[in-house]
Amino acid sequence: MILIAITSASLPTKKRIRTVCVKLFLEKGYKQTMLAEINEKAGVSFSQFQNIFRAKDGVLTELVEFMFENQFAMARSAAGKKLPPIYVYAVETAIQMTLTELNENLREIYIEAYTQKEASEFIFRETAKELYLIFGSYQPELTARDFYDMEIGSASIMRGYMAHPCDEELTLEKKLRLFLTMSLRAYNVPKEETEQAIRFVEGLDIRTISEQVMQALFKALAMRFEFSLAGITLPAQKNRSQYVLQGSTPLHRDISRCKGVLPCIGIYPDAIPSCSKTRFPWGTGRRGKKARNNYEKTIAQYPAHVLYGADTAANSGLC
Repeated sequence: MILIAITSASLPTKKRIRTVCVKLFLEKGYKQTMLAEINEKAGVSFSQFQNIFRAKDGVLTELVEFMFENQFAMARSAAGKKLPPIYVYAVETAIQMTLTELNENLREIYIEAYTQKEASEFIFRETAKELYLIFGSYQPELTARDFYDMEIGSASIMRGYMAHPCDEELTLEKKLRLFLTMSLRAYNVPKEETEQAIRFVEGLDIRTISEQVMQALFKALAMRFEFSLAGITLPAQKNRSQYVLQGSTPLHRDISRCKGVLPCIGIYPDAIPSCSKTRFPWGTGRRGKKARNNYEKTIAQYPAHVLYGADTAANSGLC
């Protein structure tokens, strides 16, 4: 590794570059952020940029360090209670994976972070410390270095699922269950405890929790790197037209079978099930009509308080 000395005179330049990069990463994604645009907005030359960061992955590493240093604390806070260590791990990884389903630019940042050498090395090193504290008692013969080596494998599984967006077959619930089953098994957690941790996650409103974490994360990044959130898409707050799927329910399993539905996102109709206006990409022609009919037949089995939640249904006069 080549160490580049940063003089006091160059610190304002570094700060400008870092601010511009982080905001562009969140606005446009990592890959769509070009050096020419960074240099123009930061008011620096190409050589100035290279003298400080060499390439944009240098800024990515700093961004990742800030994000990962805060995500365990955010997971504990968002869950709203003091959790056993295994549950903290399950919630944190579930939130991280859900974030990539809520925001494509975050998906790209995480995937690049698990790919780039310096950023991934930081993730492996810091996560291994947490893993040693959480799972060390299950495998007392293993050292901290062993958990570092194991994290390389579990991080690869995490990256693989992040890179594959949810669809009607690989729902978010299924993705989280598969990842947690494999990772907790690797850390020698008993089957019963593994199932309890997974069921705990499935009982959470993981999408809403992840939205809250994303809002807090974006605000923390804006404060840390000193930029405005104007132009950056934040998750919308839930309203009466949205229902967030909670846990493993018959509704979840039935909805997941319907063609054209978005079970991984969990946004359901604008009004009652029979309403013709929905948020779904039904498409046109016979296939689109069949998809819509399948969906309407399925949700017709469930009362409004199940589809929308008791408070929403009561306040809107749906039941």
